[in-house]
Amino acid sequence: MVHDLKKVAGARKAKLPAFVGPQLATLVKEPPAGDFWLHELKFDGYRMLCRIDRGKVTIWSRNEKEWTGKFANFEQSVKALPLTTAILDGEIVIVDAHGQSSFQKLQRAMGKSVKSGFVYEVFDLLYLDGYDLTRVPLKERKRLLKELCAGGRGTIRYSEHFEGNGDAFFKHACEFGIEGIVSKLADSTYDSTRNRSWLKVKCNKQQEFVIAGYTPTEKGLPGFGALILDVYEKGKLVYAGRVGTGFTFKERGDLKNQLVQLSRPSTPFAVTPKDRGLREAVWVEPKLIAEVVFTEWTSDGSIRHPSFQGLRDDKKAKDVVRELPNAPMLLGCGLEDHVAFNDICPATMNTAPLMTQTPGKAIFMDKTGHSLDSERRSFLQVSRPSGSEGFVSALLCESKRSTGNFKNRNFQNEGTP
Repeated sequence: MVHDLKKVAGARKAKLPAFVGPQLATLVKEPPAGDFWLHELKFDGYRMLCRIDRGKVTIWSRNEKEWTGKFANFEQSVKALPLTTAILDGEIVIVDAHGQSSFQKLQRAMGKSVKSGFVYEVFDLLYLDGYDLTRVPLKERKRLLKELCAGGRGTIRYSEHFEGNGDAFFKHACEFGIEGIVSKLADSTYDSTRNRSWLKVKCNKQQEFVIAGYTPTEKGLPGFGALILDVYEKGKLVYAGRVGTGFTFKERGDLKNQLVQLSRPSTPFAVTPKDRGLREAVWVEPKLIAEVVFTEWTSDGSIRHPSFQGLRDDKKAKDVVRELPNAPMLLGCGLEDHVAFNDICPATMNTAPLMTQTPGKAIFMDKTGHSLDSERRSFLQVSRPSGSEGFVSALLCESKRSTGNFKNRNFQNEGTP
């Protein structure tokens, strides 16, 4: 397959990088509205980047650990792709009999040194045959990726997407037992950071926790009673609860052996938790990370009805924080950033759909969501969505020409001011 990448907008001639940091999604409560979003299934596995250099395949975790040897069965499928050099982004999963991915099954399969059954769900293409594609709009990157994966490539699968109507897509995903969805701006570039161009919505609450210790075994269970969980807040460990279910007997024994080697005489918490169940706790160095599914956060910051899913070694303990859906950003005059910047304007412009709760009033923001005192702006449109009392929706574009200071500009009527 010959790719005429010279004609692809945003593609830049460049050397194949050794590694590209992954773009990360921001957790939100509900899918964004609008036809300029692409919605994908959120897979329950390991996020991995795959580098191909003239037949040599290297698989990297999100924190730049090489995992090539763990997934040797992908090599032949990757080599069969019609390309010379490339960097793919995706998720390695194990699919159950119902076609659903399961991190718990994946983690246990890796513990048994299983070499088959893994699937690499690819959803982005960052580099291809001499061209850096990170500045190419997502929709075009996915088109190129789909062509590469056409016809099926063994253990590599192209991750399809659904355009617009995110609410319906999310509802169906949850009904089928999927972890959630990831919504991405169709015209967004690829940025190695966490931003609002990619948004994730979860059907169930699930995240990583650092293990701070364990309670003694009870009820005849091997190893321990429960793991003591925590997260980082402002660089300090904060108690998040305990998990005592979800383990096999073998996992309890293996995990106890690891914890014994990390034991320490005192609590790693800056403030000792008040939980009475920790009076006989055995503390450990906060290095191991557990994946846990739970029902909700309590008012005191603990998790309810948790279940252990497995250990993670593809992340750093310091990066584990409490994951809560981002609330809309409230700025100056009461404006809410319901969706992120998108690139539906010409290449010289940046756009942002904005919404204000103050009728007839708006404010301007940059790409990070900060208000701007004076910027080069021009209005494309201002309209009132149907059924929205007291709301004004505005689509803004930044241009090269100066149109003056529009901060907190008042709008008396709908339409272009």
